[in-house]
Amino acid sequence: MEVTTGSIINNDTRYNDLLKGWQSAFIPNDSRSIYEWVHDNVNLQNGYSIKGQFDVSISPHFKKIFDSIQDPYVREVNILAPPRSGKTLIAELCLLHTIVNNSGDVLWLQLSDEKAKQLTDIRMIPLLKSCRPVNDLVDFNNKYAITEQRFKFLHSTVHISSPKENTL
Repeated sequence: MEVTTGSIINNDTRYNDLLKGWQSAFIPNDSRSIYEWVHDNVNLQNGYSIKGQFDVSISPHFKKIFDSIQDPYVREVNILAPPRSGKTLIAELCLLHTIVNNSGDVLWLQLSDEKAKQLTDIRMIPLLKSCRPVNDLVDFNNKYAITEQRFKFLHSTVHISSPKENTL
């Protein structure tokens, strides 16, 4: 009995398309730290004090926070810091990393609906559009994919609102 491998199958374009689709579904998550991933993928622009590629060496105290958030054995991370010290920036950068590397819905609560609208208009929507791996996950066939209260991706949704009973 003679066995030949793939002379017909490997030349078939339908097979190659199917194989590429199958392989893309099983791409492993990026195992680098959050701040390394962010450095390569996020360019801070409007609404941020320091513009350009995120560099954790400017804020080395963020490293421990990012490592704690990424640690599977840490259940909860609480950040207590003064105003304008980067707490929201940490959350935004972790959100971008989570959208790309973990599937699942996210609920982001702000103090009021007005604050939620401010956050999305000034910071979040431009940040989502400037981060290429996140932008690649937006379903542009849906004109309501990115709105003030919801960011719909191919595998997850981010809801931004205030803590109201109907939101929770």
